[in-house]
Amino acid sequence: MMAGERISIRKAALINGTLKYIAAFFNIGFSIILARILEPEIYGTVAVTMVFVNFFMSMSAAGLGTAIIQYKELNISDMDSIFTISIYIAFAMSIFTVLLGFPIALLYKNEIYKKLFVYLSVGVFFYMANAVPSSLLMRKKEFVKAGMRIIVATVLSYVTAIIMAVLNMGYYALIAQTVSYAAITFLWNFWNSGLKLQKKVDFSVIRIVKSYSLYQDAFNFVNYFSRNLDNLLIGKFFGEYNLAFYEKSYVLMMYPVQGITNVITPVLHPIMSEYQNKREKIYKQYVKLIKFLSLSGCLISIYVLWNAGEIVLFLLGENWKGAVPCMRILGISIWAQMIISATGAIYQSIGNTKLLLISGISGALLTITGMLVGLVNGKMESVALGVTIAYMLNVFLTHWIMIKKGLHKKLFPFMKEILPDFIWMFFLILLFLCAGIKIRAGICVLIIKTLVLMLFYGIYIIITKRYQIFRRIKEEK
Repeated sequence: MMAGERISIRKAALINGTLKYIAAFFNIGFSIILARILEPEIYGTVAVTMVFVNFFMSMSAAGLGTAIIQYKELNISDMDSIFTISIYIAFAMSIFTVLLGFPIALLYKNEIYKKLFVYLSVGVFFYMANAVPSSLLMRKKEFVKAGMRIIVATVLSYVTAIIMAVLNMGYYALIAQTVSYAAITFLWNFWNSGLKLQKKVDFSVIRIVKSYSLYQDAFNFVNYFSRNLDNLLIGKFFGEYNLAFYEKSYVLMMYPVQGITNVITPVLHPIMSEYQNKREKIYKQYVKLIKFLSLSGCLISIYVLWNAGEIVLFLLGENWKGAVPCMRILGISIWAQMIISATGAIYQSIGNTKLLLISGISGALLTITGMLVGLVNGKMESVALGVTIAYMLNVFLTHWIMIKKGLHKKLFPFMKEILPDFIWMFFLILLFLCAGIKIRAGICVLIIKTLVLMLFYGIYIIITKRYQIFRRIKEEK
């Protein structure tokens, strides 16, 4: 695919989606195998380390990476300079990761964290070094290469982890999956990007992207901290064993979210940035996308709420039954998370990462408040409920900022597009809670409940004629 070739969101999502669904199939399958080999406490301990390591990964010079997509005037020499700077940052952060193991071991009273952070520092380096090569491939709209990379990296990293788990290497099996995935991803992207390390770096290029990148990085910091503080709090106050159940419930809940949003959002910024000066066009395309995400999200939310018990028992087994209550509650937030997922790409496309940061701070305050209120109640389920309520409220807050301030449109006409889905979802939540939800293990029960839910859903989209949303997506050029 030529770098300058125009491509629709639908076509890009189809290419990206096909390859990512293949990767997701392997990811879920291998995760199930690992979960049946390793004890929950191992997952809980590693989950604490991953809060910090994933933070560094999310800050992996991402501001510089998205700037490469947004600023079309950057030439090869500019991008080589940005890449070299990102390598310096990656090296510095990997050293900091090693040092971080000492205070974490003291805080959680477990010496194993010192060793785990040493090994994870290698993963931090590769993840941070990968930000620029990965963004360059997305700028060129090379979605096939990006998708193939994910499949290969997923398979090889999980095979490594499973072998190590069978050999009773516990914590290090999970660490190896993270590190090997990061290494494979970086080497693949670097090989295809054509980027070169420079002996003499031209730091003047930073001035071009400074404001855009700084606001983006600040948003990543705020957003990540607010989304992962719950793991830190639960690990500290409820212990690593209970954290394993909470973390696994969150991961399972996120699979269907990522199954759709990870197909669309990675291609959204590279394509919509072509229209960064045409906000009316961006708004119209965004409305179409949000209607699709809302209609899909409300179904998935109800499905996870109703079938959380059967899903956990079928995929992970009896040892993970403790993950069911939190997964059921967090499942309600899927609708909100899917809707919010695309907002970042719109802020990036219109070049207003400052507004993205303001939106992120507002959402973070909501989320952290929800976590703390839940923590006061003394139960993991209360923390999950607080997080869920915060996500729901953030749908309205985030879009008030973006629609009113960023796209200069009225909020109410926009919210009317997703309000029917929220009302239908809220009605079914009340219906299922009043009826009582019991866990009945078995694939047959899961199939029957799925068919009943699809009947409800079919009646809803026919009565409201919202099935036309799927038709328009199919016909969209």
